[in-house]
Amino acid sequence: HQERHYPARVSGTSLENPDFVTLAKAYGFHAERVEATRDFAAAFDRALGSVTGAVLDIAISPEALTPRQTLSQMRDAALASQKAKA
Repeated sequence: HQERHYPARVSGTSLENPDFVTLAKAYGFHAERVEATRDFAAAFDRALGSVTGAVLDIAISPEALTPRQTLSQMRDAALASQKAKA
């Protein structure tokens, strides 16, 4: 990951996604954005009921990289490592 090796030098890690819901609906699919975990089960059931296809756009925090480490934690560790080497 860019931030692990070059913290604070953002390059190709801050990208914008298209509107997947609008795109999927343009092709006749069922589509919805899920913002909260509590809403997932019902959205998944609706997706399973689709006779065409379905897209669920699941919102996650930009901080979420892995289950064990956030973007901020990775950046902080990389900066600390760079300071230790200096």
